[in-house]
Amino acid sequence: MAESFHIPGDLDDRLNVVKQQIMELYVLNKKFKQNFEQLSGAILHAQRNQLLDKEEILRLEELNRVANAAKHEGLGIDDPAGNDELGEDRDVVPVGDSVGELSQRYAKLLGRDPVKADLCFRYKPRPGNMGNFIAIACLQSLDPPVEFVGEPSRLKQGAKQSAAVKALEYLEAQGDNIRITQGERSLQRKRCWINVELSQNGLVADSPGEASECSAVDPGVVRNSSNAKGALLEFLTKEIRRPLEEEEVEWLSNYQDGAFLVTLVLDVEGWAVGSFVSSPFARKRDAEQDAAKLALAQLMNTRTRRPRALPTTLRLPADITVGTLLERYVPETIDRNICEVTWAGSVVDDPVPLGSLASDPLSLVLQERQAW
Repeated sequence: MAESFHIPGDLDDRLNVVKQQIMELYVLNKKFKQNFEQLSGAILHAQRNQLLDKEEILRLEELNRVANAAKHEGLGIDDPAGNDELGEDRDVVPVGDSVGELSQRYAKLLGRDPVKADLCFRYKPRPGNMGNFIAIACLQSLDPPVEFVGEPSRLKQGAKQSAAVKALEYLEAQGDNIRITQGERSLQRKRCWINVELSQNGLVADSPGEASECSAVDPGVVRNSSNAKGALLEFLTKEIRRPLEEEEVEWLSNYQDGAFLVTLVLDVEGWAVGSFVSSPFARKRDAEQDAAKLALAQLMNTRTRRPRALPTTLRLPADITVGTLLERYVPETIDRNICEVTWAGSVVDDPVPLGSLASDPLSLVLQERQAW
């Protein structure tokens, strides 16, 4: 005989408190003219902007805690001993964004937005995907690097917030005694760059035609793309035929008035250059996608990475060779097979790296190949 299951005896009570949570979120979104997806976000917005009195904040926090507990607690196998190792408070995501606060505090210490090499979170193993989440906040740019283990939680986000709280408490306690190091590994990954001024002398260019279209991304898809950020990075990587460096693509976020604004800064080889500011969004991820759509749409309008004519100025990695420069950056109106590159009046061979010429800006001239 098949085993039968019954609905929880307190299901109506659980549903009633969740309904109250939904209604409060709806009312606050209307009142604040925002689009928060969680009541905790609306409460945090009210706290930061002093939109509600303290008693109302406490009431909403308690309602949010009880409603979250109604959705997640007491729905498994009862503990016959009546013990709950975690307790109620550890299963509820803390009100506020401790992860965001940690990122902002860390950015002030670094003097820039942290990247994954500076700040990351990892989780202890969960065999069979069973058991509670335990997050570890890794502050890898501190000297020495420090890790902070959060409290166990049934919710992954709750575990991450707990680890962030531990890290924030440490930074607060250390005050001005914190030392920052860049780390040898990250310094080794940095690439050297050089500004190249490319002009021509005596070359006859063909009549300019239509620039070749790039088929990496369909412009019609950009507006409706659910992963414009991924499409943008893939597009750029295909164009430059190498992995992107950290300094070429920067995502700068700003949280204000309950919404995220993201500025995407591109500086890719003097071709994909510019800043793209998103519209305000309740979620940082949506703001990043919006900025990526703006950038991708503009790059698709460019249609080609090659300059249309010379002279032109390019910002290139110093390890790119003269041969690569000819292959990728000579305008399509010029037959590169009849060209040679000169620097300070001397011909430079194709295998020579640009950085070895030791000049910035590096002034190179294209001329017709001479027969010796």
